[in-house]
Amino acid sequence: LGNDRPAILMTFVEGVAADKVSEGAPAPALTTTDPHDVSEEPLSLSPVATDRLLEAVGSALASMHVVGVPKNTDEWCPASTTTTLRNYTEGGCCEVQNHIDGTFERRLMECGFDDVLEHEYLPFYCDRLNDLRREMSLSHSFPRATLHGDPFLDNMLVVTSSDGTPVVQFIDFEDACTGPCL
Repeated sequence: LGNDRPAILMTFVEGVAADKVSEGAPAPALTTTDPHDVSEEPLSLSPVATDRLLEAVGSALASMHVVGVPKNTDEWCPASTTTTLRNYTEGGCCEVQNHIDGTFERRLMECGFDDVLEHEYLPFYCDRLNDLRREMSLSHSFPRATLHGDPFLDNMLVVTSSDGTPVVQFIDFEDACTGPCL
């Protein structure tokens, strides 16, 4: 791809984007071990089903986080290997490092547009930024893992298993990196 970053190319993925799932919306039912053998079944989002979907999201994330990485990211791949997953401080994870170090906050404050500086979102952002900085200051004690980097609903596909359990599949690994599990 020309950028020396690992890539996974898939030609066929079943599922409904998790941000498009709603009461009675069709979601493919996974009835066999073959992911291409699916049928259309409604995915009910009753409170119980919503809990099951959120549990499936957590399970999918946990399966990625099982791939641990050493604290010293130089140990992640042998020196002879030219491609490694970047650390979250080098990019990825929706540019979280640019939030932590104040780059985005400075850009907001220096933009000079009153509608930005007076927007109700800015105090909310600054509060969440302080929360993020506090958590990240403790991150040296957290286990390190492979992170998706952008685990929002529009990057998840949902299928239902034969017993009606939602199964979540992640797509779009552009922001994947290594870092602490918060």
